[in-house]
Amino acid sequence: MWGISDWGNNYFLLYAARTTGIQSLQAVVASGWVRGAVSGVGLLNLGIAFWEIFNFKRTVTALQNETSVRKSSSNNAAEVSTSDHLSDNER
Repeated sequence: MWGISDWGNNYFLLYAARTTGIQSLQAVVASGWVRGAVSGVGLLNLGIAFWEIFNFKRTVTALQNETSVRKSSSNNAAEVSTSDHLSDNER
């Protein structure tokens, strides 16, 4: 499998370590903890992508319904209420 042995031995990581002057950067990035975190974030990203693929129609429908409700409420906002809600109270 490619990339397993080359995780901590790549040109860009070596360049970044030398440019920043942080020589321990390569050792930190080459550790299993960082590799596991990157792999975990990648798997999470794939999971979210598949969820979005399968629920795309439902999301679009919900957004369209929300937009139509906002448009209809903005059209009704200009109407003036003719009922007097304080008619039963003493003035």
